[in-house]
Amino acid sequence: MVCSFFVLLIYLWRVDTILDQLQLRESLHVELSSETLTRIFSEPISDTLILSLSSGFGEWTKGADNTHLERELTQNFLGFSRFKSHYDQIRFLDHTGMERIRINIQSGETQVAFSSILQNKSSRYYFYEARHLNFNEVYISPLDLNKEHGEIEQPFKPTIRLSTPVFNTDNERIGVLVINYQAEPMLQRYAALHVDTESKLMLLNSEGY
Repeated sequence: MVCSFFVLLIYLWRVDTILDQLQLRESLHVELSSETLTRIFSEPISDTLILSLSSGFGEWTKGADNTHLERELTQNFLGFSRFKSHYDQIRFLDHTGMERIRINIQSGETQVAFSSILQNKSSRYYFYEARHLNFNEVYISPLDLNKEHGEIEQPFKPTIRLSTPVFNTDNERIGVLVINYQAEPMLQRYAALHVDTESKLMLLNSEGY
């Protein structure tokens, strides 16, 4: 009876030790994942803020003919996008939510969207959430699948949108800058961090989804 009692104590001690080691190991994995996520998003956040300070925005006037400024900003966005293959789109939406500039980036190739296919995005959450932010604040959207004309794009393209309000030199809100970040490389990088673990990796939003 005494022997069995000691065997049980040793077993329980062993179980506690294994659980402690498991908890420590998984906590380290979570911390590593969190740090990786912070590093991944530091670049697109800074890029969003840098583009929002493009010189052409300073002279932008609501309701005026800003064609020459659109050309200047388009060239600026094009030059920037050629070195940013992990973005899918760079856009400027005016204060009504209408796309005024859209740069599409696919397989390293950049293309300026014709004005005839630009869309009004006033009902999209990334416009609504960003237009009331303060200077130097960035809204980061939940991860979802990219849509064009209301339809999910094929093949599936996991996307995270970063948006920030844009101001002219009179400190007037003139619109929103939006960058579509391709999330697939991020997801692959996350998965690679956990190939040697038995745990299940989950990335949740603030609502637990």
